[in-house]
Amino acid sequence: MNAPRGAASTLVVDCAIVAITAAWGLSFVVIDDGERAAGTFGLTAFRMTTAVVTALVLLRPDLRSLAADRRTLRLALGGGCLLAAGFLLQTWGLRTTDAGVAGFLTSLSVPLVPLFQAVVDRRAPRAGEAAMLVVASAGIVMIASPDRAVGFGVGEICGAASAFCWAAQIVLVGRIASKADPAALSVAQLAVVAAVGWTGRAFSSEGPVAWTASLWGIVFFLGYVTCALGFAVQAWAQRTHSPTRVAILFALEPLFASLAGWWIEDERFVPRKLLGCGLVAVAVAGSIWASWRSERAAARAPGDAGAQPKD
Repeated sequence: MNAPRGAASTLVVDCAIVAITAAWGLSFVVIDDGERAAGTFGLTAFRMTTAVVTALVLLRPDLRSLAADRRTLRLALGGGCLLAAGFLLQTWGLRTTDAGVAGFLTSLSVPLVPLFQAVVDRRAPRAGEAAMLVVASAGIVMIASPDRAVGFGVGEICGAASAFCWAAQIVLVGRIASKADPAALSVAQLAVVAAVGWTGRAFSSEGPVAWTASLWGIVFFLGYVTCALGFAVQAWAQRTHSPTRVAILFALEPLFASLAGWWIEDERFVPRKLLGCGLVAVAVAGSIWASWRSERAAARAPGDAGAQPKD
């Protein structure tokens, strides 16, 4: 994939991210079914192996671009470890929480990314970023415990912990995306997750897998669409999009997860959950508006004509 250029290309990249985000939202519904049939480590191993093989065949990654720079390779492998932790925590969490709740907990990565980025860049977070963090966090708390006054269960804790892993991975990929082939970067990270899955299955008590047409479809969807294609699109997009902008677009994931849960699993939206969804949507809209406003200002700045805005 080549880096996009110009306003129209920016819109194309945004649409590609949103399409992948919709697939990720749907995955919250099918992961639970796949986990019951194959086990947590088994599902992770099967889907990631499918993703790696698919990426190697279809994307033809230039792995030399990673091997040529040891620091980039180390960071790519580190990103894979963060993805592995995020996937496992998310899968464990879905055992005891609804798809919509898990999706919104995952979106905690949105307000976390600017904070992590501020730490990496050694600067204080902007006032707008802090405000969106407060709004999004309030909404997520209301969604995560819709029937309780306070407190999270094990599933909610796992979902929130996975968000920390996603946020750190987005920031890390943002530091190396321009230095390596996007497909190679994707393959390296997914290969680490597959290795973790196979290792966990070998040393766990998960039993034999009962393969059905449904499980084959789940593995294909999770491996090909949400992993191989999804993370290749992320790496490609982050060659021109900042980590914060990518995280903001990824924040649509819980909306798609909630819609999928409502449509497929008949999950209900109680008033408190709806209000929480509204707060998260406000935070996402505010972050997107601030990001686009910053890009327009950068594009109009003297001496910056023709430069690609980063955030």
